[in-house]
Amino acid sequence: MMSLLIQLSMFSLGIGLSGALHAQAINYLEYWEFDDDAGKSFNTGSNNGMVNSGTNASTWNFGGTSGTMQTDGNGNFVISGHDGQTYRKLPNDPGYGTPYGTGKYRMEMNFNSWNLDNTAAGSSMGMELVDTSGARIAAFILGTDNSNNGRYQFSGVSNGSLIYQSSSVDLVNANTANSIALEFDFDNNTMGFFGE
Repeated sequence: MMSLLIQLSMFSLGIGLSGALHAQAINYLEYWEFDDDAGKSFNTGSNNGMVNSGTNASTWNFGGTSGTMQTDGNGNFVISGHDGQTYRKLPNDPGYGTPYGTGKYRMEMNFNSWNLDNTAAGSSMGMELVDTSGARIAAFILGTDNSNNGRYQFSGVSNGSLIYQSSSVDLVNANTANSIALEFDFDNNTMGFFGE
């Protein structure tokens, strides 16, 4: 089992955000701040899962995990000692039956800390946006490459090809808060990558 500890303080999908990384959203479509009681995770039941305070308020389309991914009661979502892969996604409803085709949107994750030891090569946590066929359009990831170098990685589709951009980060004992985000401008057909 790898030793992995990530504390995630917020992630969101928002509409009407300005260019600054910590800009105030006009409207959050999906928003988790993890102010739940300890032990909440990806369960879809209204009394079991993490609270989504966005206007769409979508639920995860899978149940919970074995206790290695959960809120800590202090405003964090903590992943610790997880072995194997876990994927969670939002369903097509209530907000996505009609695709968003105009305006500016942003996916953002804020990390409080992480600690990836030398058994965590290839481990990561991220968010991705996919089309209706399940093909990736864009994503960002915090994790390690196969040589166990810590990194943020951004990816997006440009002219039909998936392109990548990586930025190195401290592998262990990284206790400085960091944020990563993707911003989509459907009116100008552009995508921006942000990290700090």
